[in-house]
Amino acid sequence: MRIEIAFLVAMAVFSGTAASAATDTRKLSPGEHAVFERLLCDRPTMQGTDLTCAALRGYPGDPGATAGATLSLDSISYGSFSKAGAEEAYLSYGSSIEPHANNFGGGVLLTRAGSDWRLVDWYPGGQMDDCLALPGEGKTKMLCLAGYTGQGEDDSSIWLRELPFDHDVAVLKAQDQRGMGSDVTPDACGGTAAVLLSIDGLERSKSPTAFAVAPITYAAAKDVADACKAGRFADVKERKGEVKIVLEQGGAKAITPLTFAPTDY
Repeated sequence: MRIEIAFLVAMAVFSGTAASAATDTRKLSPGEHAVFERLLCDRPTMQGTDLTCAALRGYPGDPGATAGATLSLDSISYGSFSKAGAEEAYLSYGSSIEPHANNFGGGVLLTRAGSDWRLVDWYPGGQMDDCLALPGEGKTKMLCLAGYTGQGEDDSSIWLRELPFDHDVAVLKAQDQRGMGSDVTPDACGGTAAVLLSIDGLERSKSPTAFAVAPITYAAAKDVADACKAGRFADVKERKGEVKIVLEQGGAKAITPLTFAPTDY
């Protein structure tokens, strides 16, 4: 009975959402969890805080490969992701079957089918957890903050994304190699420019002169040079700042407070 009530409430809340305007990503409500989990997860069971599935419905490849998979629905947005005018939802997920190369998750597209929803496709590695929907007609475009960690390096970046993700455009990239070891000379030591260490958030701007703002952590050129000379880049001095993101000609551009050294990805 509780699930049925959640389903009816969810349907009332979702009606007419997607086609009218794309939405920024956000956490799912309990009603949304109840509706979408049953569409993606075959015979779901809860084990502690983990949702375990007998299989992931419609997942590409051998269905048996998803047996016993855990699934977490991390965020949702509504829009016209596959084509203009479509009423669709895009969910970002984490799953035990996704490798580190996919950042342990991906995304799934669903479309409205009458008063219900229908699974369209899975996008392994296609997370859109922290995104802002761009204004305008046509297919939905999203400005997204992403992150990846590997071998002591922390990368963060902002991308302009659009399904099926084959023409994503990098707007801003940060690279933090301090975790590689205090005695390691990172790529940042090869030049004399400031280094953007991390992009710490993404939110809509309250000023009409920008679409979004992103707080950042960086190292000034002199601090980079001093740390590299001492052979201890891990101890480089941090500074805080802010980047503005403006929209122009269907794209997005980062307005940085100073010039940063290019990353190697």
